[in-house]
Amino acid sequence: MPSESEPRKFNPKPTWNSRGGDNLIEDFYKPSLKNCNLYQRMSGFFTSTSFTHVAQEILDFIERDGKIELITSPNLSTMDKETIEKSIDDPEQFISAMFFDDLKKDIDNSKIDFAKLIGYMLTHDKLEIKIAIPKDGIGMYHDKIGIMHFDSGDDKLSFAGSANETSAAWKFNSEQLEVFTSWGGERDNVSIRNHQRWFNMVWQNKVDELEIFDLPVAVREHLLEIEPESDVEVEKIKKNIKKLLGESSETQSMSLYDYQKDARDAWIENGCRGLFAMATGTGKTFSAFSCMNKIQNTHERTAIIIACPQKHLLEQWSEELEDYNLGMPESDKVDSSTTVFCDSDYHDWRDKFDKILDQINEKPLGYSEFSKNNFIVFVTHATLGKVGDNSFNERIDNIKNLKKFLIIDEVHNITEKSSMTRLRDDYDFRLGLSATPNRHLDLVGTDIIYNYFHGIVYELTLKKAIDEGYLCKYHYYPSYISLTFDEAEIYDKLTTDIAIIEEQKRKGRYNPKKGDFDPYLQRAYLVQSAVGKFDELKELLHDMSNDLSQTLIYCTSNPSMGFPKGTPTQLIEVQKILSARNIISDSVTFKDKTKDRRRILRDLANDIFDCVTAVKCLDEGVDVPSVKVGIFMASSGNPKQFIQRRGRLLRKSDRTHKTHAKIYDILVTPRIPNDDEVATNRERKLILNELLRCKEFASSSDNESDAIESISEILKGFKIPYEKLTREWVTENTGVWSEEDDDYSPTTETDYLPIE
Repeated sequence: MPSESEPRKFNPKPTWNSRGGDNLIEDFYKPSLKNCNLYQRMSGFFTSTSFTHVAQEILDFIERDGKIELITSPNLSTMDKETIEKSIDDPEQFISAMFFDDLKKDIDNSKIDFAKLIGYMLTHDKLEIKIAIPKDGIGMYHDKIGIMHFDSGDDKLSFAGSANETSAAWKFNSEQLEVFTSWGGERDNVSIRNHQRWFNMVWQNKVDELEIFDLPVAVREHLLEIEPESDVEVEKIKKNIKKLLGESSETQSMSLYDYQKDARDAWIENGCRGLFAMATGTGKTFSAFSCMNKIQNTHERTAIIIACPQKHLLEQWSEELEDYNLGMPESDKVDSSTTVFCDSDYHDWRDKFDKILDQINEKPLGYSEFSKNNFIVFVTHATLGKVGDNSFNERIDNIKNLKKFLIIDEVHNITEKSSMTRLRDDYDFRLGLSATPNRHLDLVGTDIIYNYFHGIVYELTLKKAIDEGYLCKYHYYPSYISLTFDEAEIYDKLTTDIAIIEEQKRKGRYNPKKGDFDPYLQRAYLVQSAVGKFDELKELLHDMSNDLSQTLIYCTSNPSMGFPKGTPTQLIEVQKILSARNIISDSVTFKDKTKDRRRILRDLANDIFDCVTAVKCLDEGVDVPSVKVGIFMASSGNPKQFIQRRGRLLRKSDRTHKTHAKIYDILVTPRIPNDDEVATNRERKLILNELLRCKEFASSSDNESDAIESISEILKGFKIPYEKLTREWVTENTGVWSEEDDDYSPTTETDYLPIE
């Protein structure tokens, strides 16, 4: 038992606001639970994952025989009136089923060891849950009060506010709490007594407007089924939780690979400018962190600007920087004490940036909360290019007496046009990162990137990374389908339309009207979403039935061409196919919030799902090392795209001991000519683009000969010599290759876009 003074070592302030800079988990939740023996909680919503953020505190709570009493509600907020009325007629049965589904999902979406721990807490009377619903069916139970008892109840802390007992509330949402302590005076004690009185009344089912149920039997039985079988397993689970959730006090040390050090040294030797052309999955970001450390140690005052294509990649960079600093010795850590995220989704970024600038430019060292020597700016590519009043670049201009270090991740996205605002001359140090810094079919854009960063200073090819054990080996399995008769007709018509447009462009007569459909995109969508791919996928799934786990399927969010308006998209059709085979899956799209994407990928890694379908939002910068099988439904002729997708699959995973991956690639071909037939130029170009990707994938695989054999019929029918197959050979034999010939690389993932 804690002494009388122990809970008072934590003396919380009266008001907490996560939007105002308060860290509710680290600065309030954890210290409050530290010496708590009884936690009474009223919450409109509850998720078991809320406890994962205080894993160590919960473990300590169990050790000192603490108990949690929770009153919550099933989520009725999204239900229609009819459903709510059913709950009134048979509330116990309804709530049992409803809450079972919700709680079961929550547990399955967290780590299994933590779910077992909850079962253990229920069995050993350390957790008791009651369900509250309004008797009249109007609205929902939505109290949000917490009471923490210390030293057998002599000392208490209570809080009330907007936060539910959910992971999102404690970690992500904008929440405010009012806190009261028994040692805070009579006014606080009055509030605590009122909170306690109300909790007791609800807990004892003494509120006329509410109906209170014990935890439904079905839920309790499910939790008890997974409880640990012995004290030995309990201790093992505790160790696993500390390790998996990062709560262990033991910090794992790490060091840079030799090639990462070589990359950093080559960059320094090149005047702190250069490109890292390193295969996806080889740790370009950690190499960049090492460069950041060198700059910060060399120059007293630095501003480091890190630019990524999307917001979720900025957040991933920030998380990886934290991991880097945790594992590196003190001398190699990066000063990240002052950071700002710059993007339209971060509404107050300008104010925060200006505040930092004010402190850096005007006030003496040590004046404010911000570090004066360095700060790090995370910015999206779009915001990086903003100019004019109140823009990002205006703020860069206002940085005084600091060295400026620009790091652009996925630098191949910088085009000739965008380079004018993004690649400024006033950056003292420059680092560009990409697996493929050469822009596809854009020599001018490529030259701009190379000239600005002063060339490639370090290169690590995929083959070398595989051969030296940095990436997984893999098998490659290409298969092919033909366009249907209707699809072939549409393809020919679109190709004719494109030829007419190209002729108009040459004569300076091309003047598209806003709202006209783009035939280039339509033809791309036709190939990406060819209907024959669905049958091929069914065959693959049948063959993989005994080994379908940790699988990622790349789809397009467009429907098959030639079908009526409203036809389900390829993504939806694939989900239907998976569901029909009882394959547990989820999907990741651009519409998903960053935290939802992370949850889905984490659940895939934890074997909650067998499979995840995805569109282009996973092409760049997303770590999914657990994935061991990739299926390419949405083909890509753009090397930038398919190299990135392959790289996602070849990362090693220490957790799953993954050392090998499999890639299934569905190619699209016109009808294969007979011996006495000659394919047209447009037909050859269609399949040649597919075969170029196929050769790239096969050449680094462990089964190149088998992969070639599986496409031998195509090679023979279209008279294509595999050994000579290169982009240059294609140009010599079919004419100059242009961007319009890349039928598989639309820049959007929305339904057929009109010309802007």
